[in-house]
This record gives sequence, structure tokens and C-alpha cells, in this order.
Amino acid sequence: MKATEAMDRINFRRRRADVLVAAIMDKVGHLVDDKREFCGLLRELLADAGIEVLSDFNRMELGLPPRGEDGWTAQEIVAMERLRLEIMLRPITMTIPSADLLKSE
Repeated sequence: MKATEAMDRINFRRRRADVLVAAIMDKVGHLVDDKREFCGLLRELLADAGIEVLSDFNRMELGLPPRGEDGWTAQEIVAMERLRLEIMLRPITMTIPSADLLKSE
């Protein structure tokens, strides 16, 4: 990826994040004393957490599958359920202290 492409991607991500920050500020901005600092903290939080904001319109433009009523695509639900099943099916290992361990303390 060229440097200009990386910058375009970062700017595109920031523009989408700014839409979310503006929506949050519209609802809670009146509760904040320093709006500029709060906006900066929100942007930093989104960037540090790797959160990417994609609206339904963005998803449609990118050719991504639509989300269901719960906000997940069918593929995402399958992947999450698969992970949950793998975790549930992992063998349980138990450690039982022996009498020798208890005497040494």
C-alpha cells in the first residue's frame, strides 16, 4: 500500500468516526463542559480500540452483506457461535491438591 493510499484510508476512517462522534455529541454534548476535549477523547478512544464505523449505506456501497435486526450479519453470527461451541467443547482440566502439597505449606 502506498503512503497516499494509507492516508486516504485513515482520512476515510476518521470521517466516518466523526459522524459517530457528532451523533454522540448531539445527545450528550450538553452534559460536557469542554466539548472540544471530549470530542478529542472520543476520537482517540475509537482509534485506539480499532473501532471502524460503517453505516448500512457504507456496507451497501462496499458490497458487504446487510445486517439483521440484531446488528450482525449471518456470517458473523455463525463465526461467533462456532467460537462459543469450541470453547464449550474444550476439555476441562482440574487440579486437585495432593496431601503432600498441603503438608509442605
